[in-house]
Amino acid sequence: MTEANNNLLIYALVLNWNGANEAIECLHSLKRQTYSRLKLLLVDNGSVDDSIACITAVHPEIELVANAENLGFAGGVNAGLRYAFAVGADHVLILNNDLILDEHCVAELAAHTAVDVGFVAATIYYTDDPQRIWSMSGNINPWTLERMVDVRGQVDEGQFPRVMERHFAPGGASLMSRRAYEATGGFDEGFFLYYEDADLSLRAHKAGLRVLVCSRAKMWHAISKSSGGSDSPRERYWMARSSVRYFAKHARWWQIPLIVLWRLGSAIRTTWRLWQNGRHKSLTAYWRGLWHGLRDCRGIRRIGNP
Repeated sequence: MTEANNNLLIYALVLNWNGANEAIECLHSLKRQTYSRLKLLLVDNGSVDDSIACITAVHPEIELVANAENLGFAGGVNAGLRYAFAVGADHVLILNNDLILDEHCVAELAAHTAVDVGFVAATIYYTDDPQRIWSMSGNINPWTLERMVDVRGQVDEGQFPRVMERHFAPGGASLMSRRAYEATGGFDEGFFLYYEDADLSLRAHKAGLRVLVCSRAKMWHAISKSSGGSDSPRERYWMARSSVRYFAKHARWWQIPLIVLWRLGSAIRTTWRLWQNGRHKSLTAYWRGLWHGLRDCRGIRRIGNP
């Protein structure tokens, strides 16, 4: 294993919303880490169950930020980032609560930090197929601004380099530097769910910071639990709404025709898939999300196009 930079104070930020059992297991895996300067921070995002009591009963030593309401992924994580960097963190490892980490994961991530690196992302596998890759971060198409995840579904047989340069890091499984936080201000809270990671990564690149993924920093993920599962109405709504915000923020004039054509094709494919699968509530939620995203576009330029 690569030697970690053990001088860094790293906070592991676990974002929880009504998911005590998953968060407890995630924190157990964090306690098994071989990295020495690691502190654990739970950010409860306005849970309406007994998450805080259940989690702190098992892990009483963790630090806690309790949001009064659900601020979405971006707002919830930002509350934790503000806390962690204020108390001296050098880096913050941002985690969804349904991740389980390999014991060397944090050490591997820390080993690849550098002054010009804003994020070091982990390799994420499917929980029910532990060698099959869900994410090794990805790149962004320069013409359409679409995220490209080129290795999803591949079985990891050790064929990847230890570290690779990428365009974006997944928001819920990456190590963020203090410099990246100071350069970007954290996540744009106009994204309640989804696309906030691509937006943040693009802004980090604008600030001259790189994004890396480490193939040997391993996590396992139960996909889309916080949004109700893949193709649930909640997931389809926020994916659609956030996509409009993302493209409106970052598109240049010469990209707009291609983006419109690409997104129109995507809307047709999504509509057909949901209709064929009988997901009529999800289909309605999807188009409502697109409409709400378009309705909100008038304010996008005022928040700044990085």
